[in-house]
Amino acid sequence: LFIDEGSYKDYEQAVTADSAKAETLLGGLALDASINEAEATSEQLKVLHACIKKVTEESTKAIGKTKAQVLRAISDSDFGQKRCSQIGSADIVAFARSLKVQPQTAGNYMAHLSSVFSIARPAWGYPLDEQAMADARKVLGKLGAVGKSKRRDRRPTLEELDKLMKHFGEIRAKRVDSNDMQAITAFAIFSTRRQEEITLLTYEDLDVA
Repeated sequence: LFIDEGSYKDYEQAVTADSAKAETLLGGLALDASINEAEATSEQLKVLHACIKKVTEESTKAIGKTKAQVLRAISDSDFGQKRCSQIGSADIVAFARSLKVQPQTAGNYMAHLSSVFSIARPAWGYPLDEQAMADARKVLGKLGAVGKSKRRDRRPTLEELDKLMKHFGEIRAKRVDSNDMQAITAFAIFSTRRQEEITLLTYEDLDVA
């Protein structure tokens, strides 16, 4: 549709002369000059990946690393190329079940995608159906395709902590410019903070009073 006619005729002639080079010759095809003047229609802009991009760009709240990775993966998938108006609960269920991940991870995908569905229509007019998302999450839950992370009820023993601290100390002795994992480990245990919470702390957060 967007291939220059003259370029395509040259390609056909070359393939006729040597069909074995067909795949290589494809690289010589040129786009029609008119494509530079083409503009995306409003319907083309209202595909899911465009909606996700809008949400991430307009959000004034910081988007966590995990959520950003999940939304990027959804955008890059075939599902992300669908028009918002054509996405129903069956499409969402099919996408979630196509993920080669644990139910807990699939649940995270659906939670982050749900946040997009909840604001897309009222904020920017993207025709995403919140009810379709709610129905899909209900079905996925019944099928066991999504789930919550397992509760962690085990702490490392003192013997295990001694081994970790010894290991981190040996690394620190060899590489003095490496992160002080002994201090970080102790801080993580006593402050009960997650990895991301720790790495986002700044000197201004220090309360010396």
